[in-house]
Amino acid sequence: MAEKYLSFLPQTDLSNSHTGVHPNTAFGLAFALDFARAFGNQKLAALIVERSRTYYANDRNYPAAWEPGGEDFFSPALIEADLCAA
Repeated sequence: MAEKYLSFLPQTDLSNSHTGVHPNTAFGLAFALDFARAFGNQKLAALIVERSRTYYANDRNYPAAWEPGGEDFFSPALIEADLCAA
């Protein structure tokens, strides 16, 4: 699994963070970062942190009025913040 992330993440500068369901990139990366840290995979953890900064560091003025959405089971804004704070 780690090798797949290490291979895939450098190839994309796109993220999907505008939804509060499973396809949200921050949601998946938050779990992958937990995994990397729990198993001591520093290379994967560093890549996830770098990609997270690339994807989200410049996000500003989030349209909070859009939340909560009827299909969301988590806040898109809060999962992104959670990932970036980790």
